[in-house]
Amino acid sequence: RITRRNIFLLHVNSLIFSMKYAAIFRIFLQFLSISLAHSYNNVTIASLSDFYNQLDGHNWRNNTNWLGSDPCTFFGVLCNTDGTLSLNLAGNGLKGKIPDSFSEIVELASIDLSFNSIESSFPSFISNLPNLRSVSMNGCGLNGFIDPSRLYKMKGLVSISLNSNQLEGPLPNEIRELTSLQKL
Repeated sequence: RITRRNIFLLHVNSLIFSMKYAAIFRIFLQFLSISLAHSYNNVTIASLSDFYNQLDGHNWRNNTNWLGSDPCTFFGVLCNTDGTLSLNLAGNGLKGKIPDSFSEIVELASIDLSFNSIESSFPSFISNLPNLRSVSMNGCGLNGFIDPSRLYKMKGLVSISLNSNQLEGPLPNEIRELTSLQKL
């Protein structure tokens, strides 16, 4: 027998069923987006950890979540929608030499390490990062000459800023080979 009560209960059951599966579907989509958005490999995580350790990370002004397993939660790391990383640790109290393993973070698109105490000549890692578009290392204490062989490989570089360092000599002629470069 069809009554208003039975029709009402049928609608309620239908609504509960829909809400239950909508919630499950929402959880599935959240899981999918997390697993796709944060899929950085172990080499990247290990290289960032090495960077942290070599540059006195325990004494940084802000080192929130560093040495964790998700670089997207590290202070100063931005995970871009295209899968690249941007690193901005300007004025954060970094001290030391950038480790060679830094060149293994191939997802790096942008680096700002300005106003820290970096012990280095023109950084060798720069030429090994295929996605690198912007480098800012102002006031870091960089010294020596800019190696032309490193510049040659940086075809996608759009911006490089190395003001207030102790770099020596003229800019190499190879700088003209950087056709994407807009800011020097």
